[in-house]
Amino acid sequence: MSPDETIGTLVCARPRALRILLGRGIDVLAEAETPVAESWARTGLDADALEREISDAEHTRPDLDRWEHAPLAELVDHIVTRYHRPFATDLARLMAWARLLAQAPGRIEPARIAVILEALECLRVELSPHLVLEEFDLFPRLLAPMEAAALAPVRGLFEAHDAHLDLLRVVRSQTEGYRAPPEADLVCRVLWQGLCDLEIDLMEHIYLENTILIPRGLTVRR
Repeated sequence: MSPDETIGTLVCARPRALRILLGRGIDVLAEAETPVAESWARTGLDADALEREISDAEHTRPDLDRWEHAPLAELVDHIVTRYHRPFATDLARLMAWARLLAQAPGRIEPARIAVILEALECLRVELSPHLVLEEFDLFPRLLAPMEAAALAPVRGLFEAHDAHLDLLRVVRSQTEGYRAPPEADLVCRVLWQGLCDLEIDLMEHIYLENTILIPRGLTVRR
């Protein structure tokens, strides 16, 4: 990346940089016109290390199947740290961006933004208590020595996971697969990419639970 490139142009040109910059505490909208060199200097970021991290995000996919043989306690800790903890903050940020986009006439049809906001609010209402249930009921059950019969109720969580994905399918439809229009401004582009990242996170999260964590937790007790 060029030192003279701005945060805004970087995010537009390399969408996978969005999550990384947010994770470093950079407000991509407030600093949209800030040259990256100035932002890195102020925040103490290593430009070369950041470039490698963005490049890795663009060219590699997480190896989720490596958790197939990891200790269950480590997998639970990974799920909580990587997916549960950031959820509320990430969702609140996306909803704020959507409201900001809705305030600018002519950018995106208001009806589409309204549908997106409704789906995100439903996701917040449904998923927030779901995460609590997992952390304080499901995960302790999976890690504690008990009979398989005591874990039978957790199978109902699969249906809840399907409902969460259905909400994101609504969002995907309204954003036309997270493809921002050519004339879209930065607010629209970061929102669309943020929503895409949310979907990826939720799909990874559900894959780890449905395909690895819960089946393994049930199997070891048979």
